[in-house]
Parts: sequence; structure tokens; C-alpha cells
Amino acid sequence: MKFGHVGRVVIADDEPAVRRGLRTTVESTGEFHVAAADIVLLTGFGLDTDAERALALGADALLPKDTPREELLAALRAVRDGDAVLSPQVLRQVLDASPTPAAARAAGPGAPGPAR
Repeated sequence: MKFGHVGRVVIADDEPAVRRGLRTTVESTGEFHVAAADIVLLTGFGLDTDAERALALGADALLPKDTPREELLAALRAVRDGDAVLSPQVLRQVLDASPTPAAARAAGPGAPGPAR
């Protein structure tokens, strides 16, 4: 076990086997303790719906459930260090859902647009 800064992680899933597996993965590094902490959401459902809700509720990271072990641990380290993490799939959906400056201009006067 490493000494120093140990990140705290909460795991929430409806399947006990998934919770046990994630706990083992996370705590095996000695870098994290499963407890109350930052919000890292792993989802197996539609990322577009989950991403919107999770980000609105203050999630610090959003990844699909099939995220490889090293990517999951890297995301947890980033969140522990104050960063936010979105998987490339989630980032694509967030960008696709955001109006571009050109789309905002095309919407006409009075439509919300970029700050000037």
C-alpha cells in the first residue's frame, strides 16, 4: 500500500458483483479507498441521457462500464487531482448537443449565442 494522498471513491451500481469487482479493482492499487467522494459515473445505458443528467448533477467523470481498467484508474486519479474526465464517446455527444456559434447565428436575432 502506498502512503500519501489516498483518493476516496463511492461506487454505486445495481449489481452486487459489479460493485465488488470495481471495489477490488480500485482498492488494489493502494491509491484509493471506497467511501464517500467525487462522482465518477460508469454507465451501460444510453450515454446521451446519462451524460446530460450526470453532468447537471455535478459528475466529475463519466465513462462507459466497459472502460478498461487502466483508463478507469487514470480517470479516478485525474478526478482525485481536481480534473474532470469524459470518455471520447461522451464528449462527442456533449459537443453534438451543444449549439455551434454558426447554428446560434442561423437561429436569428434574440437567440442565445456566444458571449462577446
